[in-house]
Amino acid sequence: LIFFGFEESAHKATVLIFGGSLGAHSINEAVENCVDKLINNNVRLIWQTGKEDYQRIKVLAKKIPPKMIWVSPFIDRMDYAYCVSDLVVCRAGATTIAEITRIGKPAILVPYPQAAANHQVENAKSLVDAGAAEMLNDSEINDKLFMKILDTLTHERLNYMSEQSNKLGKPDASKILAQRIINLAKS
Repeated sequence: LIFFGFEESAHKATVLIFGGSLGAHSINEAVENCVDKLINNNVRLIWQTGKEDYQRIKVLAKKIPPKMIWVSPFIDRMDYAYCVSDLVVCRAGATTIAEITRIGKPAILVPYPQAAANHQVENAKSLVDAGAAEMLNDSEINDKLFMKILDTLTHERLNYMSEQSNKLGKPDASKILAQRIINLAKS
């Protein structure tokens, strides 16, 4: 928490928001539309905006107590961000799915609508079907993000989603893959 300028508090939830290394304009807009309501509900934000939206959001963030929001175009220490977050709001790319299931993070997934073969929707559905995530389509995020975050931030819901996410994780994936490559090379 200290890395992000936050104080420990049992009364605040922390939500990590990101759209990949470039950010996601639609996610940023949706968060902008509900940031005051989130802060008023004791929700802290770690918000990776990407370069394009950063300057605008930085101005907005200055109006919010710094112990409630951390904004940057990129997160160098994603491990810290995942560690302190209670919930993740993000796209549904393969690497992101692998990361959040590896560490058992509950998520609200917003699939990138232009993804090839609609693969991000399929990625998100696999987590939703397992109870590890919620999904919002890009077209509905502005109207539904705030309530989806609040509904998901109940202790029972977060615990259940975290358990389900952990079940989907593959902590030995790199070891298994390396062994398969070695076996293929030997044959």
